Amino acid sequence: MDTSNHRVTIWSEFTDLLFPKRCFGCSQLGTSLCTLCRAEFSFQPALRRIDGLKIYSASHFAPVCRKILLRAKEDGIRSADLLVTQALSFSLTHAISHRKVLLQAIPSQRNKIRLRGRSFVTSLVQEICSREVEQIQLLEFQRRVFDQSELSAQERSKNMAGALCVKAKKFPISQEIFLVDDLVTTGSTLLEARRALNVAGFTVAGAITAFSA
Repeated sequence: MDTSNHRVTIWSEFTDLLFPKRCFGCSQLGTSLCTLCRAEFSFQPALRRIDGLKIYSASHFAPVCRKILLRAKEDGIRSADLLVTQALSFSLTHAISHRKVLLQAIPSQRNKIRLRGRSFVTSLVQEICSREVEQIQLLEFQRRVFDQSELSAQERSKNMAGALCVKAKKFPISQEIFLVDDLVTTGSTLLEARRALNVAGFTVAGAITAFSA
């Protein structure tokens, strides 16, 4: 068992009990997602191609999706985690058509892991794995990168260039590798992950995300 993730889960569940539930979208009391916001948090298969990389997403990054992602990622709210996981599961089903694949999450930087208590996307990927889908953890950051939320597409690409590397190669991989991230905007992070894996001799078949902006 990953004890760090277990502790995060316990804390998240305790937080949900301590504070009354409010809708992530509109703050209506009594539910994590009211009827109106649930309608906005709907899934439609979406496929983008960025520099040849196929990226499958479950939903456009609507305001309610942004709020859910923030509560999951920054506040560690378990019920928000589950909603993001639902979106990732939808994208995965759309992408792989029941064939066996390996999932490589975009890792968090070390300072973010210390702040949040976990590598966010990695922890979500653990929940969508199955007999046909296995997680691998080959990537890590080899240098710090800036927060990308206010950067242009060109600045994001420059910010991510050469930021990721593959850990010591421990085994040959013959199955398809899909990258996983919570959100795709310009695709700079996913493209950098593909580059790092390609340099190490791995082939990336595509990527899945919960949301697309």
